[in-house]
Amino acid sequence: MNTNKFFEGVIRQENSKTTFCDITELKEPILVDNRFLNRCLTGDRVLIKVKNGKFGFVQKLIERPSIVLTGKIELVNNLAFIRPWTKGFFKDFFVDTKDINSVLDGDVVEFEIKDWRKNHKSPKAKVLRKVYISDEQYMIHRLNLPSKFSDSVIDELKDIEIRANDISNRVDLRSQNIFSIDPSTCTDIDDALSMEKTSFGYRVGIHIADVSHFIKAGSELDKEAYKRSFTYYFPNFNIPMIPQKLSSDLCSLIEGEDRLCVSTIINIDNNLNIIDSNIVRSVINNKKKFSYEEAENHKNDPSSPYFSILNDLFNVGASIRKKWFVDELVLNRPEIMWVVEDNNPIKMKIKNRLSTMDLIQSWMLITNKLVTHKIESLSKNPLWVYRIHNEIEENNLDILKRELNILGKNWDDKISDINNIKYFLNSDISEIFSEILIKKFRPAKYSPNKTGHFSLGVDDYTHFTSPIRRYSDIIVHRILLNSIIGKDVYSANLWKDCEWISEQEKKSQKVENYYNSLMGIKFTKDIKYAINGIVTRVGDYNITIKSEFLIDMYIRYDENVIQNDDLTFSYKNNIYKIGDMINIKIEKIDNEKNQIYVKINY
Repeated sequence: MNTNKFFEGVIRQENSKTTFCDITELKEPILVDNRFLNRCLTGDRVLIKVKNGKFGFVQKLIERPSIVLTGKIELVNNLAFIRPWTKGFFKDFFVDTKDINSVLDGDVVEFEIKDWRKNHKSPKAKVLRKVYISDEQYMIHRLNLPSKFSDSVIDELKDIEIRANDISNRVDLRSQNIFSIDPSTCTDIDDALSMEKTSFGYRVGIHIADVSHFIKAGSELDKEAYKRSFTYYFPNFNIPMIPQKLSSDLCSLIEGEDRLCVSTIINIDNNLNIIDSNIVRSVINNKKKFSYEEAENHKNDPSSPYFSILNDLFNVGASIRKKWFVDELVLNRPEIMWVVEDNNPIKMKIKNRLSTMDLIQSWMLITNKLVTHKIESLSKNPLWVYRIHNEIEENNLDILKRELNILGKNWDDKISDINNIKYFLNSDISEIFSEILIKKFRPAKYSPNKTGHFSLGVDDYTHFTSPIRRYSDIIVHRILLNSIIGKDVYSANLWKDCEWISEQEKKSQKVENYYNSLMGIKFTKDIKYAINGIVTRVGDYNITIKSEFLIDMYIRYDENVIQNDDLTFSYKNNIYKIGDMINIKIEKIDNEKNQIYVKINY
C-alpha cells in the first residue's frame, strides 16, 4: 500500500543529477528527482510530499534563504548568464540587462537569487559586484576547495605544543647528522635522512614527521584532515590538509628545531643487502635543510662535508631500489613548472630531473615497502592500507598494441607485458609512448586488499612517508605504531576510508590538471603565430595535440577534419595518425572548460 506524507524540509543538491531533501523528522534524506523540484534550489525550505518513505515531490517553496553566490558571467548577444561556482548550485542563472551592474563578459561576480518564475527554464539573478580574486581564491571558488579551518579546529590547536614528556619516552636521535632535501619553497618538511658507516656496512635512518602524535583519531583536527585528505600545491600558494601551526611548524622538520618523528633505522651490509630494520618513535634535530639544487651541488663537490654521505645515500639507495623494484616503470614525461607573478604565468620551465630527487625517491620507496614488511610480519592477514595499481585492462592493452603498430613498432607476445612496456619506455619512441601509456591505466588507489602495484612491480607497498600532506599516511602510522606495541589497530571502516581517500586523490589530480590548464590558457592566449604539436589521441569528440609548450590543445571535427578511426583522421585529403607532428594555430579558447582549440595550419 502506497503511503504519502507531507513534511517541511530543506533542499540539498549533490550534483546536477542527484538531489535530496533533509527532513528533521526522518533519519534518512529523501531522494528528489529533479523533475519534481518545482523550481526550488539548494537551501530552500519546502513543503514536500514523501512517497513510500523514500521519494520526494516538492509541493511549494516556503522560504528561500538570502545568500550571496559566486560565479562567472557570460554575455552573449545582449543576453547574460551566470554559471554558479557555489557548491550545491548546478543551474545557470539568467540576468536581465538592468541587473548586470556594469560587469563584463568573463568577470567573476557575486550575485543573489531574484526569482524563478513558472515556465522559465532558468532562475533569475541580480549581479551585486565584480569580485577581484587571486589564483588561490579563484581555485577555491571555482572548484569548491576548502579554505579556512573552522573555529572548532582552531580551538584544538591552542593547547598543542611539544612538551618535555613528549620527548622523554622517545629514542633520542638529536645528536645524529640528520638533514632534509626538498623543493626550495617547501615549508611542510615531512622526511629527513641520516647515514653512518658501520663495521658491517651502513646504518641509514629515514625520519618521518610523527603527525599522528598531534592529530588524535576522532578529534576535530582529524575530521577536517580526513575530509580534505590531501594538501593542494600550486606555484605560489597551497591549500593545506592540516593547519599551518602543524604543517609548517610543529610537525615540519625545521632546521635546528627538535621534532617528533617515526624513524626507520636500516642496517645494510657491505654488499648492499638489508640485514634488518627497526621502527621507533624518535626525537630528531634537522641539522641542515637542503633544496634539491643545493644538495646536488654538495653531492658534486668533493670539498663539501656532505659529499660522501650524499653519494653513498644515492648509490646504496639506487642499488636496493634496483633489486626491490625490478619491474618499476619510469615514464618519460617532462614536468612543467610555472613561474607566476600577479596571478599570471610569466615563464614556463621544464623541471630538471636531479640525482638528489632520485636519491629521496629511492629511500621513500624502500621505506614504504619496509613498513609493509613489518606489519605483515606481525600478522598473517593484517589490517593495512595498501597502495595498489591494477594492470592495464585487456581492451586498453589491445588499443596500445594498435597504437604501437601505427608508430611502426610491434608488441612482442613472447615476453611479458611488463617487459614490453619497459622496452618501449627505453626506446626511441619513449616520450610519445609514455604519453599514450599513461592514458591506458586506471589511477592507483588505496585498498585494504593486497592486489599489487603494477607500475612499481611489487605487491607489498603502502604510503607512509608523507603524513603532513596525505591522510592515508596518518592511518598507516596509527595502525603500524599501535600494532608494534600490541594495541588495537583500527576501529573505523577501513574499506570506506580507503574508498573516500582514493576519491579525494582523484579530485586533487583534477585540481592540478585544471590549474595547469588555466595557466596554459593564460600563457598562450595571445599567441597569434603557428606552433608545432604531436597528435596523442584521436577521440570521438576531438583530437588531442601535445603542443610544443607541453600543453594539451584540441582540434574539433568539421567538414575538413574527419575522424577515420580511433587512430587516424583526415584533413583536406591528408591522413594524420597518432605520433605525427603537425603545425597548428590557436582558434578559440573555452574559458569554462579550460580548453584551447586549434586548427591545422596548412
